Order: sequence, then structure tokens, then C-alpha cells
Amino acid sequence: AQWVLRFDGIRATAPTATSYDVFLGLGSDTDTAVDTADDEHHVGLLSLFGVHEASRDDGTAAADGQRRQLDVTAQVTAQAATFRPLATQVRLRATNPGRDLAAVGLTIERVTLEFA
Repeated sequence: AQWVLRFDGIRATAPTATSYDVFLGLGSDTDTAVDTADDEHHVGLLSLFGVHEASRDDGTAAADGQRRQLDVTAQVTAQAATFRPLATQVRLRATNPGRDLAAVGLTIERVTLEFA
């Protein structure tokens, strides 16, 4: 059995200047510190390589963006006592927050947590 965090329809209007660290189950407190050494919550890296190119609607791409998935089995297992799949939070933190993130026009159509 495996838990997968899936990102569908990742699009960007400009080349992306950063990737994102992904965290699962930190809760809704936006002031909660995020730390990549926190193996219980840190899932991995969401790379945006090629997202802008896959988002073009000029006939050179399908314009439906890209899909990424991350194995979150270890994090779900570590949080087993408190984990609630329908209420869990996913948090993204830019690896280069000093860049102009708003100019990239990043959107993610759907984020799902799946048990396979």
C-alpha cells in the first residue's frame, strides 16, 4: 500500500524561478515553522521544470500543464495517530522566496491525496 500526493494541471505564465518544498499535515496555523529536516511533515521537492513550456497555448504544447506526484507513505505512517485524509493540509514553501513569484502566474488545478 502506498499514499501518493498528486498535483494536476500545474501551469505557469512565465518560466518558474524556483521549486517548492512540500509539507503534509502541518495544520492550519500559518505561523507554524516549516523545516525540511522534519521528516514527519516534509514530503520532498515539487520541481517546476518545464511547466511554463507545457502551459503554452500557442500550439507548441497541449496547454494543460503538467502533473507531479510524491510518495507520502512515510509521512502518513509517521502521523498515523492524528492523520485525517479529508482534513489534512498541504503547504508549499518556495526554495528561493526572494524571487518574483507573483510574476510567474503559477496555478495548480487540483491537489489530491490517494491511497493505492
